[in-house]
Amino acid sequence: MNCIYVILFDENSANVINHKDHQKVFNRQSLDGLWIEYAWSLTISTIHLRINRLQIDNQLDYTTFPVMFHPIILNVTGTDHAEKAFIELSVYQTKTTRSDIVQFKYFKILIQEFAIKMDQGLLVALLLFLRSESNSAALTVNMDSDLEYIKKSLDLIIKAQIDTPTGETQMYFDNIHLSPLKIHVSFSVYGKNPEEKLLAEYSTVEFLLQTLNITEVKDVILCLGYYERFRDKFTVSKITADVTSHYQNQFMKQLHVLVLGIDALGNPLGVIRGLADGVESFFYEPYKGAIEGPTEFVEGVVTGVKTLFGSTVGGFAGAASKIASVVGKTSATLTFDDDHTHTRNRCKQLGAIKSIEIANSARNVVRSFTKGITGVVTKPMKGAKSGGTIGFMKGLGQGAIGFVARPTGGMAELASISLDVVKQTVQPEEIVRRVRYPRHIGCDGLVRPYISHEAMGFFILNKLEDGKYAKFDTYVAHITCSDDPPSWLLATSKRLLCVTEISFHGLYEIDWRIEYEDLKEEPIVKSDLNQIQILTKEPKKTGSLKSTRSFDKVVKYRNISEARYIVDKITNAMHTVDL
Repeated sequence: MNCIYVILFDENSANVINHKDHQKVFNRQSLDGLWIEYAWSLTISTIHLRINRLQIDNQLDYTTFPVMFHPIILNVTGTDHAEKAFIELSVYQTKTTRSDIVQFKYFKILIQEFAIKMDQGLLVALLLFLRSESNSAALTVNMDSDLEYIKKSLDLIIKAQIDTPTGETQMYFDNIHLSPLKIHVSFSVYGKNPEEKLLAEYSTVEFLLQTLNITEVKDVILCLGYYERFRDKFTVSKITADVTSHYQNQFMKQLHVLVLGIDALGNPLGVIRGLADGVESFFYEPYKGAIEGPTEFVEGVVTGVKTLFGSTVGGFAGAASKIASVVGKTSATLTFDDDHTHTRNRCKQLGAIKSIEIANSARNVVRSFTKGITGVVTKPMKGAKSGGTIGFMKGLGQGAIGFVARPTGGMAELASISLDVVKQTVQPEEIVRRVRYPRHIGCDGLVRPYISHEAMGFFILNKLEDGKYAKFDTYVAHITCSDDPPSWLLATSKRLLCVTEISFHGLYEIDWRIEYEDLKEEPIVKSDLNQIQILTKEPKKTGSLKSTRSFDKVVKYRNISEARYIVDKITNAMHTVDL
């Protein structure tokens, strides 16, 4: 571990510099994660709860949106807004021995602006989980509650049935207030297609999927009105139904916003809203600065002009980017090649570095031209092998369409990424990343305690060559070989992979790979050299000038425990495949 020589403290941050002059900035977090205040007496109880930040990551192997739920951080200047809790709950409850009715003097919930980002794959997974839970619930009989019930007098039972026919506890609210909701909605149709039986159980979801059949929505803002009641009596089921009905009606009133925000139209409503915010800032910022002083007035003018320019250019660039992305997606669909569509979706890295995005897009353009040209020959041959004459004709059509659609889609994606980079440059926005990698679940399907080391190795395997190896291999183990550049020795169920991270492309590259069947013997730990020796069988002559196979490899390790760990895992994997 590097020794720290210098720590420079600022008001809200600290700069840490080690002996290699590597600098890291740590920012102070002004709010705790969770804050609860609770007080009670014989007749009164109060609770005040704050959840200052809440983020839910998508745990699927690959998804368009790695983070499915997070609060929106407002870009404010000056002292307009202090940092606020994301969710705040305040309850004041009174009790009395003369009545079974629970009385609330006030019940208030405040929720700040937040984002929901979901793709079709995650939605289907959630619906399947909920359906299996509901179907697997068996009917049970609680004898204890029945025995307690028959001990009561007939008068009390009749009175309870008259007061609350459902047997639920009644609640009286002097004031209940649920805050309005401002939701940024993003949805992608990438992922597993739902079954008709599943959609039949969720009519609202079926309607939304039919509405957004081939297009996507990104950052569409829905504004739902608040819910408030005064001096009203409820049961749990009644208030739940009332609140659900209220927000469903509010959502249906905002359905036009969802339709006008689809990418195929370029999200015109978002462009208009952005222009309106820019014009407002253009006049408001100088006015606010003029109140404080001449220097602040000049700063306000600069901020207003910058915001208006960013909203105008960024809005139109974003709209053009969305339209170009839809063209690219349509072209990919017209190729009738599931592998090509899958690869295109995996290459779209949400929140990646701008240079990485452009480099990947340029690489995909070259790949699209190459695949389009070679597909004219390979598609008919592949179709003829699988379907004879009919398969040949079908392959010939796919090759002809792909010859035009693949390059068109690649150019459209490059244009979309370039315009999106322009938008992010003139109109910076917060990029929310996963708190941790998705959980690794083994072949047995059992969910075990989270291990960050395994999750990272599983993530690297899914990123290799657009998920090529993740389709057929299962992650077993990995160790870090070096930190500069980052490299790993990764063991799967079928082979060993030496992987290096390429910083410029933001990708992982395979230096070499060796199948277990090509190993001469189990790997050997050379403790005196800090190396793992991997011996292989004699290479076979393939007639090719260059092969990705290499033989007799030596891998460095950081400590002996990691070396023994990976060798044991490799040995077990070799025995599993009967070697």
